[in-house]
Amino acid sequence: MPLEVLVPGPATTIQDLGRPGFGAYGVAEGGAMDRGLLASANRLVGNRAGAPALEFALQGPRLRWLGRARVRCVVAADGMREVTLGPGEELGEATLSRRAYGYIAVAGEFDVPLLMGGRGTCLPGGFGGFEGRELRAGDRLPVGAPRGARTPRAGAPRGVGLPPTAGAATSVAAGMVTARVLPGDRPRARSASFHAIIEAEWRAGAANRVGLRLVGPALAEPPLHLSQPIPPGAVQVTGAGQPILLLRDHPTIGGYPVVAVVVAADIDLCAQLRPGARLRFRRA
Repeated sequence: MPLEVLVPGPATTIQDLGRPGFGAYGVAEGGAMDRGLLASANRLVGNRAGAPALEFALQGPRLRWLGRARVRCVVAADGMREVTLGPGEELGEATLSRRAYGYIAVAGEFDVPLLMGGRGTCLPGGFGGFEGRELRAGDRLPVGAPRGARTPRAGAPRGVGLPPTAGAATSVAAGMVTARVLPGDRPRARSASFHAIIEAEWRAGAANRVGLRLVGPALAEPPLHLSQPIPPGAVQVTGAGQPILLLRDHPTIGGYPVVAVVVAADIDLCAQLRPGARLRFRRA
């Protein structure tokens, strides 16, 4: 029972909650940019929280259901809505105005292979998800049978409005976003640069699944002599003084100093920042 991709939308991939434990082999944990939102969409449609779902940036895909029975979907865009599709019916493109990433969960979940403990797309490695890449028009995404979820009735309403989830999107839409950080791994990072990160106000610059550029004062940090392991949420400083907040598809090692690390619980919040959004950090 497949969903056909009519219009893929930008940066649309299949994602789950990641594949931890392979950083030593150069494979980032990856997973959904906003894990809480993906889990909420999956629960609402009757899937397990970590089931693979579609992730899109700014503009959602347009899809056609090719199954014989009706299927339930939950679209997590600026809010949540439930849609029931009959054979041949289409799911329209969702536009985001308050957050950067949205999700589409389908009852029965996407039936993609389990690789290294995860089913999501690893774009840097070119594996996982659907052929290890972003979706294209004409792709047919296999969907499994719902497991214990309620079966949609023939007269089920389409496009039922559900309340928006609390968390990243609500906070991003509210204006100033505050994320908690811990000091970096060097004594100097625990003093001048770490305090500069906390004291300044930042704006979100260019971003993708690898990282987010922070627009604000330049920071001065001497270079490292050796590369070091890097966790998600690390704030690196380039030789030009540019701080970059590393996100889900971050490199697993790097040569730029790490002056702070966003706590894991706040990475979802940072990942949802759109260009120009205001951001402050506070010590965890």
